Amino acid sequence: MSSDSEKTNRIINQNADTGATSAIIRKLRSENETLRREKEEIESKYSEQINVIQKKLRDEKELREEIENKLKLAEETVNKEKNEKMEVKIQLQNEKEIEAKLCEKESQRLILEQKLKYEQEYKQEASDRANRNEKDKKKEKERRKLAEDECERMRIQNDRFRNDVERMKNELDEEMNLASEFETKYLAGVEENQRIKQ
Repeated sequence: MSSDSEKTNRIINQNADTGATSAIIRKLRSENETLRREKEEIESKYSEQINVIQKKLRDEKELREEIENKLKLAEETVNKEKNEKMEVKIQLQNEKEIEAKLCEKESQRLILEQKLKYEQEYKQEASDRANRNEKDKKKEKERRKLAEDECERMRIQNDRFRNDVERMKNELDEEMNLASEFETKYLAGVEENQRIKQ
């Protein structure tokens, strides 16, 4: 622009008349119009390019945002799936632990039931033994009482027999004494009769 201005000044200085000035003005206006049109064309051209670039930038921005949103969504989905898998894994682990505890409790329950069964069987056997012992003691007591009663009965019977024997012995002694006395008297009588006859 400065070189054009200097050129214009030189032309004005060289052509001082009015006609020349008018021609210069017209020429300048023409050049100015040409420059204006070129400027507008350039501005229009660059404006279109800028619009294209801006549109491209907007599209790229939208695409980038869309990609970022997709990536964010994908990351969230991955994290969600990861968390869900972790929760499932934890749940499975908890279920395994619960199952193991249940198995352990079931095993303990079976052991306790077996112990209780053994204890009940042992107590039943002990009770049966005690009942048998009690019955044996009662039977032994009854046998002892019967034996004692039998001994007492036999003692009484023996005493009765002994008394009877003693009584019979006494009676026999009395009878023998009477017989002996009778025999003595009889023999004495016989001897007396024989002596008288002689």
